[in-house]
Amino acid sequence: RTLASMKCLDLSGLDVRTVVLGCPTTREIAKECDEKLVGIIERDGVLPTDYLGVGGMDRINEAIGKSAEGSLFSLFGYAAVRNACLLAGVLTGADGVVLIDDDEIFEREDFLQRVRSGLSSQMEGQDVSLLAGYYYMPDGTYLLSRESEHWTVRWRKSPKMNALWRKLVDGGEGLQKTPFALGGNLSVRREVFEAIPFDPQATRGEDGDYIMNCMLQGVDCWFDGKLGILHDPPPKPHRRHVTLAQDFQRFLYGRAKLAQSGKLDDVRTLSASDFDPYPGPFLTDDLPSRIVQTATLLALDHLAGDNEELYQLTMNSMQRAFAAVEDIESPLGEYLAKVKQWRSDVDALKALVEKDWAAGGSPLQAIG
Repeated sequence: RTLASMKCLDLSGLDVRTVVLGCPTTREIAKECDEKLVGIIERDGVLPTDYLGVGGMDRINEAIGKSAEGSLFSLFGYAAVRNACLLAGVLTGADGVVLIDDDEIFEREDFLQRVRSGLSSQMEGQDVSLLAGYYYMPDGTYLLSRESEHWTVRWRKSPKMNALWRKLVDGGEGLQKTPFALGGNLSVRREVFEAIPFDPQATRGEDGDYIMNCMLQGVDCWFDGKLGILHDPPPKPHRRHVTLAQDFQRFLYGRAKLAQSGKLDDVRTLSASDFDPYPGPFLTDDLPSRIVQTATLLALDHLAGDNEELYQLTMNSMQRAFAAVEDIESPLGEYLAKVKQWRSDVDALKALVEKDWAAGGSPLQAIG
């Protein structure tokens, strides 16, 4: 659906290629994944399209002398897949990349024209190099349903997110600075995607974490309130203790990064208030107590329903979220070491693209 919907796009004056990433859940089904996706591209592709699968990524790592385990170039894990999107820009020599997920559908014909306009702008005396848009649902709304369960009394995410979306989407013409973005509607200029990677240790919420990483390194994200795309994902199993624990971990991790921002050189000093109205309220000093209260209330709710297994799973998930972040000695310091590695590996890859692969042999498979 995503590929077929690209036929509506106005490409006047644009040089556009699509790069489809084949991201299997395990290596064992990589070949099957390749075959299925290449078939879909051949059937539904509209624009010139390249394909990058696990085999192609392995070739990249081999060419730059990296093992799959120690490389930042991978197709396994949320942050890794986002980094592969940035990598697509390096492999194609693009001036910018537009990150789109496969559960989205283009309906605005001026979508890419707005991206070009946004990334050609200047705000506050600096080039706009990071541009965000928003999702709207099949019913047309872009707002989230409000949580009403009693156990969410100190964990009301939706009102905070909706406050941000109202401010940005209804903010009129022009670009607005944003402390948060969605990874499936994010455009990045070359000078940023070659220099700033997604953090491999951000196991979920990697998009919001990326905006924080960019802000810490002096790059602000700007939002176009007209840059919307239809988000129509398939139904997902609702495992509250799992999604809640993922939220706990992502916010604890972000809070730990901010705590280090005033102690390390070459990064901005930022605080939770710099991320208001969202995700700032979930990066404050009272976050641990709110996590404990929220998890305990949900666990007791399960216990009241005679589900001791879910009670224990909820409490264990909370404890694992705390432990996962506590086990990282220096979240921001370790990430900045990955930034250095990324820049070195990108430079090595650019040399291969410009010389060794210029006449053929690229790990990208051209389809149409």
